[in-house]
Amino acid sequence: ANCAVLVQSGTLRAIQPPGGLSGSCKSRPSNASGRRESLAPTMIPGNEVFTKGAFIASVNGLLDEEPNGFDLMAASEVSLLTLDRSTMLDFFKNNPGFLLAVMNTRFHHA
Repeated sequence: ANCAVLVQSGTLRAIQPPGGLSGSCKSRPSNASGRRESLAPTMIPGNEVFTKGAFIASVNGLLDEEPNGFDLMAASEVSLLTLDRSTMLDFFKNNPGFLLAVMNTRFHHA
């Protein structure tokens, strides 16, 4: 994993991208409504939906440099804060209690 995402506003859905799991924090082109284009994505089990305050990251993936195992698709207009891997590792180092609280976490709903 190369980043973590905090949802500031709007709605996101976790998906499994077509052709495999990208684990990328780079945006795909969006259409006029601001929704990301994707060719027939498969919803992650549980049909995860994220709204304001959600923390989205594969914590183990950040620590071990493994893929996220999911991608995100906007379900509405969204505002996000994206934190790169090195920023998150520094944060975990300075906040070990937070790391323990989110260890083995992929999604944390506010």
